[in-house]
Amino acid sequence: MINVENFIDGFMKQAEQEKDPSWFKRQMGAVRAKRHGENGINRLFSSKKYLADTFKGEGKGALKGTAIGGAAGGLAGLAKAKTGKGALAGAALGGLLGMGVGGAVGFHKADRKYLAEKGIKTTHLGFDHEFSPEAKKTYIDDYKHAR
Repeated sequence: MINVENFIDGFMKQAEQEKDPSWFKRQMGAVRAKRHGENGINRLFSSKKYLADTFKGEGKGALKGTAIGGAAGGLAGLAKAKTGKGALAGAALGGLLGMGVGGAVGFHKADRKYLAEKGIKTTHLGFDHEFSPEAKKTYIDDYKHAR
């Protein structure tokens, strides 16, 4: 004999789980928030504000990283090689490494800030997102192609 209460409880738990969007739908919602528009070719491009913000953030991060990495690399090269050439090589290597890391960090910070303005919180280093109720309604629930 089937226990009706267990059946109803299981059905309600399944219905609650379906309210939460899947990981893929959350990723697509974040991508939609970055788009230039929803019609035609505009769906393929990021918005101008998003591009400007991320380029600025990446540039600032790269400059900071180059300065810090170059200084640290120069000191390390000088300590290791005890010559001007060692310091120069260390500064160059440190600057390049700092530029790459700083640019990535700056881009990520700018991306996080832009999405926060849209009501989307970036989690797990950008691999997941939490949506405010308004953002969830705009970018996931009411989106005509999301189903």
